[in-house]
Amino acid sequence: ELPEGDYLLASGNRIADGSTPVTVTLFHVTAGQTLEVPLTIELLPDEVSVIGEFDASTRYYPTSGKKADEQSIIDMMGCGLYAVAVLDVGLEPTNHVLNDLSAERASIERLDLPVLLLCTSESQMARLQSEIAAGRFGKLPSTVMFGIDDGTVLSSIRKALKLRERSLPVVFLADTFNKVYFVSQGYTIGVGARIVSIAEKL
Repeated sequence: ELPEGDYLLASGNRIADGSTPVTVTLFHVTAGQTLEVPLTIELLPDEVSVIGEFDASTRYYPTSGKKADEQSIIDMMGCGLYAVAVLDVGLEPTNHVLNDLSAERASIERLDLPVLLLCTSESQMARLQSEIAAGRFGKLPSTVMFGIDDGTVLSSIRKALKLRERSLPVVFLADTFNKVYFVSQGYTIGVGARIVSIAEKL
């Protein structure tokens, strides 16, 4: 039941490049009458496109956090597609990403898609490992790897794709030829499914 008056209905569906085509419908509600307004979601061909570049030689640290052990993304990923998630452990947006990855475990493993989970400190890494061991996020894909970002990876992807400052997690799908196909920042639901959907088309 709605008060009489003029209304606007907006609907949309996020596509691979991060944009959301929106359909706007204006309608009037008259007191005492029933009105049916169709919910329209524009389904564009969700073509995969390159949305930016990220240097796959960017370096991060293994879980020890020791600078002497730093390694590059390309060294760990081999040749091809990979996903990276820079996390803010303990906060709800990061929990959603981890649950989404767990939900898509079978598909990610079938695609043999490497997923690098990066924490911003050793203490965050310890907390993440503890929560995973406790089964908080279900069973993550066997292709998941872990590391610590001293800010280098995050800064590089933010500059490359002009992302907002300070908003985590940042998740992106790229390849070792420095092409980025998908990025998500902050609170997003269904990241795992989006990554799988795009990876299947590449």
